[in-house]
Amino acid sequence: MIAMLAGLLAACGGGKDAPNDTAGGSNVTNNGGTNAEGSEEPAKEEPAKNNGDVPAAEDLLKNIAAAMNDLKSYAMDMETAQKMSMDIDGEKQDQNVNMLVKSEVITDPMTAYQEMTIDMMGQKQEVTQYITQEGIYMKSADQWMQMPTSMSEEIMAKVNEQANPEKQLEYFNSIMNETTVTEDGDNYVLTADVSGDGVKEVSKDILGSAGGADASMGDTLDNMNIDKMTIVYTVRKSDYLPVTMDIEMVMEMKQDTMSMNMDTTMKSSYSKYNEIKEITVPEEALNAAPMGG
Repeated sequence: MIAMLAGLLAACGGGKDAPNDTAGGSNVTNNGGTNAEGSEEPAKEEPAKNNGDVPAAEDLLKNIAAAMNDLKSYAMDMETAQKMSMDIDGEKQDQNVNMLVKSEVITDPMTAYQEMTIDMMGQKQEVTQYITQEGIYMKSADQWMQMPTSMSEEIMAKVNEQANPEKQLEYFNSIMNETTVTEDGDNYVLTADVSGDGVKEVSKDILGSAGGADASMGDTLDNMNIDKMTIVYTVRKSDYLPVTMDIEMVMEMKQDTMSMNMDTTMKSSYSKYNEIKEITVPEEALNAAPMGG
C-alpha cells in the first residue's frame, strides 16, 4: 500500500483527455539534426528561425517556463493506461492497469487534493487524499488514515519535485532536435516522435510520473527497446500555459526464453489556473489515526 501511494503521488504532474491532433497546423518548426542520408547538417549558431508566427521549440519552451513562474494554483486530470504482455517459456500472461487522477494544487505552500481510481486486473480501488505541509491524509475503503511523519516528508519532497506542469517540459530537453511546433487554433503544439536507446532516461521519467517506475523497473527499462515514444504538449498562445499533454510509449524486451511488450499511454489536461484559493482538509481526516500508529 505504501509503495503504491508513493507512486501515485508522483502522478501529480498529469491529466486527461488530451487531443492528439497536430495535422491541422499549417506552420511547422523543426529543430533539425541530420539529412536523409544520415550525415550531419552544418552546425547552426542560432535556434531554428520562426516559420511565420510559429516559434522555434527552444524559444517556446523558454516562454512556457517563464509563464510557470507566476503559477499559484491549477487543476489537473490524468488518465493512464498500461498494457503489459509477457511470454515466459511459452506461457503467456497479460496485465492491464488503468488509473484516473483528478487533482487540485496550490503551489506555495504546496497543498493538493486528489481523487484517484486504480483498476488493476479488474480490481478497482478508489482513493481520496490531501497533501499538506502539516501532513498527508488518505481515504481508502471509507476509512481515513494519516501518513507517518517520516514518510510524509519523503512524499512531500517528491511532490514538490513533480507536482507541476513545468516538470513535463524537461522531457523535451534531451529530444529537442526531434521536436516540432505547430499551430492548432488558439494553441501551439509541441510534438516529439522518437525511439531508441537515447530516450531511455526520458521513458523512465515518464513512467515514474505515471506511478509505474521504481528502481527495479528502471533496471528492466535498461534492457528494453523503445520502439516508439510520442509526446504531444499543447499550450495556449495567449499566455503559454499548458492545456493538454499526450504521451504514448511502446517498448519490448527479449531475453533468453522471456519476452515482454509494454504499451503505456498518458492523457493529461490542465485548467483553473490561479483560480484555486484554498484547499481545506476535512475534520474527519485531521482526526484520523496515523498509519502504523
